[in-house]
Amino acid sequence: MHSFARNGILRLRSTSSPPRIRMRSFVRLLLAGAAVPFVIACGEPTRLPAQGAVIGDTLTVYALTGTHISFPSALNLGSLVVLPVSGVFNFELAFDIDDAGRAVIIPAALLAAVEAGVRRVGLQKVPGTFDELTSAPRTGYNYEDKMVVSPGEVVAIEAGVACPYPYPQVIFSKIVVESVNLANRSIHLHAVTDPSCGFRSFLPGIPKN
Repeated sequence: MHSFARNGILRLRSTSSPPRIRMRSFVRLLLAGAAVPFVIACGEPTRLPAQGAVIGDTLTVYALTGTHISFPSALNLGSLVVLPVSGVFNFELAFDIDDAGRAVIIPAALLAAVEAGVRRVGLQKVPGTFDELTSAPRTGYNYEDKMVVSPGEVVAIEAGVACPYPYPQVIFSKIVVESVNLANRSIHLHAVTDPSCGFRSFLPGIPKN
């Protein structure tokens, strides 16, 4: 087990304003709050431009347990970069292999000794093939548990990330485990991310919704 658990980094599990100033501030807040739904209706960036093209890559990560601490066992979904697990929490997912030889996907919040500051990640298995999933589901994500997956099973991911105002604070991804190598405890997977905050498309190019 990584030494982070031993170090406690990871776990497996006013001043008042004058009345006139205060009233003006309150009015500004009301106007700002009224403007946000115009731009973001029901969490959707209805009038905001996409921030970039959909990205995809084939990646290799290593099990969180039974490997050296320097091995990349985590995935940053926004850039599709694999990296070692650390207390910096610059990743959304970590990976492990269970006793049955299956891949285990672990949201970062489940590894944090203190969850404050670690954004939530939701997972859900989606029927069909990887290519058939062209848009992220709107509901059905599990934010509380890790997920055991077998090769070929498709997983949709909703990941909380820091986004510029007024974009929704979330991006969507999908992954599929292609194979698990028990000899070196590695997991080979394919991942696609829509890096535009609030957009759900997995089709190549600039997303439109």
